Amino acid sequence: NKNKPTQKKDFVKVKTNKVITGNKYILTTDRIIAKTQNQNINILYDDKKLDVSELKYVNDSIYFIIPKYKDSLSVNMKKGTYISIQGDSSTLIKTIYKPLEESKYGLMAGTVQYDGNMVLELIRNGNVEFRTTHKNFEAKFLEPGDYVIRVIKDADNNGYLTQGNYKTKLQPEGVYIVPKPVTIKANWDIKDLLITVE
Repeated sequence: NKNKPTQKKDFVKVKTNKVITGNKYILTTDRIIAKTQNQNINILYDDKKLDVSELKYVNDSIYFIIPKYKDSLSVNMKKGTYISIQGDSSTLIKTIYKPLEESKYGLMAGTVQYDGNMVLELIRNGNVEFRTTHKNFEAKFLEPGDYVIRVIKDADNNGYLTQGNYKTKLQPEGVYIVPKPVTIKANWDIKDLLITVE
């Protein structure tokens, strides 16, 4: 039967980059989840267990806000935790994370001067490493390297860059890029950075 869907047992995958307090721990899926076996989910931070009600389901992702942990964070989701509408089940997800060593990373903090809604992004090697809608920002645990600072003039206040639409004559949102990249070094803080959006 050529119309039979391909069985993909790895349709739920971990997408999170840095497992630090306050960040989102994200799992992505390319399928619609029909059923969740909550009893198969075991998320521990130190000696405490995260309540499954903390997991949020938004479009193609599942996430929770990473709590404060001192020694370790473990994520254990048994095989079959998630069942798709096509009947296949997710594979085992079992990972343990230790706190990052601050001395290996850098920090950038500052203020964006702009009257309207905006989104600040720190981009390294083409990847967005940090994003915030707060004009006073602090980005911790940045990998050493050169960062391009981009500010999106977020007119529709959706938290992302909205492209233009030719048919509706909608103009794309404006973008301001700081002319010179900022270099981050290990165990180095850059504070009181002032970004004036033109």
